[in-house]
Amino acid sequence: MNDEPEQFQKDLLVSVRQMKASKAARVTRETLIAAVEVRTKVGLSEGDFAKLRPATPVVL
Repeated sequence: MNDEPEQFQKDLLVSVRQMKASKAARVTRETLIAAVEVRTKVGLSEGDFAKLRPATPVVL
């Protein structure tokens, strides 16, 4: 008999309980590139910031 579905259910239940208890298995942290950080600090949109620099809004 294949116990894989039962084990999957048990693992999933454990994961859901950990999630509800705010016990993360891993934490992902974002790192902003310098241009995005500067743009955000001065409060400009991507388009307005791009007008100040020789770059397209897609790049920023």
